[in-house]
Amino acid sequence: GYLSRTLTLRSGDRISPQANADNLNALSKSGIWRSINLQINEVPDSSGQRKEADLVFEMLPNFRYTFQTSLEASYSASRNVLAGNLFGLGLNVSLLDRNFDKGAGRITHTLRTGIELNSRSRGTDSKPINSNEVSYGFSISSPKLIKPFNNWFKKSNNAETFGNVNLSYITRLNLFNLQSINLNGGFSWTPRQNVKVYFKPLFAEFSYLFNQSDSFRTILDENPFLRYSYTTAFAVGMSGGISSTKVSYNKTATV
Repeated sequence: GYLSRTLTLRSGDRISPQANADNLNALSKSGIWRSINLQINEVPDSSGQRKEADLVFEMLPNFRYTFQTSLEASYSASRNVLAGNLFGLGLNVSLLDRNFDKGAGRITHTLRTGIELNSRSRGTDSKPINSNEVSYGFSISSPKLIKPFNNWFKKSNNAETFGNVNLSYITRLNLFNLQSINLNGGFSWTPRQNVKVYFKPLFAEFSYLFNQSDSFRTILDENPFLRYSYTTAFAVGMSGGISSTKVSYNKTATV
């Protein structure tokens, strides 16, 4: 189960401030519990040769589902060839499931919609709406490695498998339409203490630019540098990395 994979302390192990902190941090990372406390109860030993202790983890569970909404507003004054004075409104909605597989797995759904108004619209055919956007994001993570990686790194702690999908559709009125999709996924693990390794074997992004107006093509011809930002493109690749942190603990603490 999740607790057996997360807790590194086992019966008979030597406990230390460092080991205690590592286990508390691993439990806090999942977000399943609102508060976590470790109580150490010393067990008397009649022989007097060694000290033993019972570790009691006191955990208050968090709500499984979290629903959030937010409203954003922005204003910018610009002489950019594609925009004037812009006023934008955006609505964000997200739903988080902290325990979708009853093993501390997390799923997040995010929906965003927005509209941008142009206060410097020109001409009889100009409209106050400059652009609108809708996007959806889906992310999933599980605190364990999927096959076959779970067999290769059996002794790894704080392992995680994750994936993300993002879809968006943007309309720039009288200019262009843009559809895009982004996919990425991978996993991470800690081969040893304070060392984290991640690998993303999947990364793909596709952007499709269409319904380009004559005025937009004219803008690109007059400003060639914009062609790199506004184009149909497909990219695929992979990435990986390793990080190491140094943590100091109070060596005077005893159990």
